[in-house]
Amino acid sequence: MMQLSTALPAVHVNNAQNYVFVQARNEVMRLVPLRIDEVHYQSSVVTLIDPCFQPFQGLSGQFSFLGYVTHAYHLSPLYWPEECRGLADELLRQVGLLGIIDDISRYAIYEVIEHGGASILENTRTPYCGASTQMKLVPMWMLHELHDFQFSPAMFPYGFPPPVKLSEELSWQHFDQVTRQSLPGPSFHDTSLHLPLDFDYDPSVFDVTTASTFSGVLTPALEEEGDGLSNTVILPANHPFDGTQLPHKDLHWTQNSREDSLSNGQRTMLKSLMIDSPWARPYKLARYLYVGCLLVGIPANPFNMPEPVSRQLITTSFLKALFFTGQTYESLCNEKLRVTDKAGRETLVDWSYLRNRFPDLYIEFTSELRKVARGSMNVTDGFVTHETHRKQKILDLISLFDSGDLNLIQRALTELIVTQAFREVLWASLLRPIAELAEGKVRLADLYPDAVQSWTGYLQKGVVGVLSTLMFQGLTHPPQSSSHLKAPALFPIIMTALDNMYKHPGDFSVFFKEAHELLFLKEENVLVLEPKHGIPKVMSDGRRKTLEDVRPIEVKSIVDFEVPNAEFAFPVTGMAQIDISYFKPLTISL
Repeated sequence: MMQLSTALPAVHVNNAQNYVFVQARNEVMRLVPLRIDEVHYQSSVVTLIDPCFQPFQGLSGQFSFLGYVTHAYHLSPLYWPEECRGLADELLRQVGLLGIIDDISRYAIYEVIEHGGASILENTRTPYCGASTQMKLVPMWMLHELHDFQFSPAMFPYGFPPPVKLSEELSWQHFDQVTRQSLPGPSFHDTSLHLPLDFDYDPSVFDVTTASTFSGVLTPALEEEGDGLSNTVILPANHPFDGTQLPHKDLHWTQNSREDSLSNGQRTMLKSLMIDSPWARPYKLARYLYVGCLLVGIPANPFNMPEPVSRQLITTSFLKALFFTGQTYESLCNEKLRVTDKAGRETLVDWSYLRNRFPDLYIEFTSELRKVARGSMNVTDGFVTHETHRKQKILDLISLFDSGDLNLIQRALTELIVTQAFREVLWASLLRPIAELAEGKVRLADLYPDAVQSWTGYLQKGVVGVLSTLMFQGLTHPPQSSSHLKAPALFPIIMTALDNMYKHPGDFSVFFKEAHELLFLKEENVLVLEPKHGIPKVMSDGRRKTLEDVRPIEVKSIVDFEVPNAEFAFPVTGMAQIDISYFKPLTISL
């Protein structure tokens, strides 16, 4: 793996040339950054650009730094969107390496602008060589010897958003700065727009039921911008960390606590205390951010996450919730939650207890989704034309997924995505409004828009992969055979199959027609199954909904940076994370 370094010659960043891969064009193009004072007016989002030069301002998602592009007498940084990272090896030609003599670092140099664009560099003699990313010998040019070349150093050599390691040398001021860059959002400091996340309603804080899982437990009193440009609720960009505090020691988390240390009576008391506590707002929002991140498939394998990675994600979700609720962790530390047992003994509850409750919500949430999947695979849901065919069709789907053959799995994904069952699961997981959040205007999909909709207007493969794996779990429950693939093993295979499909959408027209239409899914397009009994909802006329009541999906033009039918604009999902070392057990060298 190539070593990266930040020790690069300084140039004025305003003159830097940055290149990114644009999947819609299937080519690398020069990124023209927004002007410092530029304001975007979209049909549903108003964003004032932060007063600093930032090439990725206004973009969402994750970008990897791959190396440098050579064209004419220029060497410019090359960034690649993570969602289509697999295309890089197929499209790029590495012509050599760039060496930085000051710290012995080396970077890949690619020719991707036009054929022959690297001819000037390739005609420059060099006595050095090194191993390419394909483990082949290629020439290496030293930067200090390329006198005629204009060099633009990478502003983000570790990718964008950049990772942040919180240490005694790094204050929250830096965390604030990076987060502002990573999360472009509106900044109306001189206006009367104030949008606090207030939670006045609390049906359940810890008791995860069907109602709380699918209806939500958040009730922020959000105002709307009244300029007539948008009907979308927008969150402010002011950051809660004031830069005067070092990272709190409580955010270091190296061990999970599997057991609940509180009794039933203490949990009931804690639930009551949380309603009016400053902890309630960020805690509840953080749990939805955590669940949403897993459901859209952002982690490499949501079904097999190492504990340090899980702890990192939970903490990042909590910090992000603090950001958007306008609070600081330091202020919460002064708000102790005190519960007593029957003997009157007092127990203090803080983040060290609350953070261990996050996985419970995800487990219950996905359990309900598997019930929806099972309940929607019937004659009444259009899964089969006759009940006698149901069992065989389920067995056929299981067999295709179990095969391990990518062609057969692609066939299974195509058959599954066009079913009403997939629509029901997608609706219940990501597109169903959370009733108590912003007066029912917010869906989990709106918290992660860039991870739900691809640049090319399809449902993202991460979403398809996670929901298909959950549905497979629903199909194989109760387990009929121990030979079935388990979710941790199946998910990577499904994602490999999807990688190939998303590289060649023209070869899977049926799949991608549906993957496009599903972005526009609304309640009128689904039966809205009750997970417990697997039956459709009761309509206003007292009847249970049937397929005759389900309308075709209405496809409209797509708006960038949001999922169709969104009534809520949440800033992009990228955010600097605390370094993973803060979540691993300490090792002592003897």
